[in-house]
Amino acid sequence: MVPTIWNDVFAWGIVTDQAFDRLLGRLLEGIELADRVDGVLLQLHGAMVTERHDGVEGYLLERVRRSVGKDVPIIATLDLHANISKQAVNEADILRPAEVDLGSLSMLDREIGVVSMSTHAE
Repeated sequence: MVPTIWNDVFAWGIVTDQAFDRLLGRLLEGIELADRVDGVLLQLHGAMVTERHDGVEGYLLERVRRSVGKDVPIIATLDLHANISKQAVNEADILRPAEVDLGSLSMLDREIGVVSMSTHAE
């Protein structure tokens, strides 16, 4: 396992393109520096917006796919309330909900999570 980058921030509106490009660059650089990539696991939120991209996760997955090729599996975990784009679905091999304690979520989040998990499983 080769960790590349990890960030944690509070929701605070639109991310600047400069900040996103820097973080994406660090992620891709870490992948490119690896001797071999058998698979990619990304822990994403699912609701990031930048000045240029409404669906950041789809774009990020596209760039990772370009870097590793079509034969390397890409798995991404997302929050239960993620905005999942067609682009994200097309670029990732597996999109799955992040591990959460459903008891700690609001009733609305629990209902949305169960519906979205069952909808995407079909």
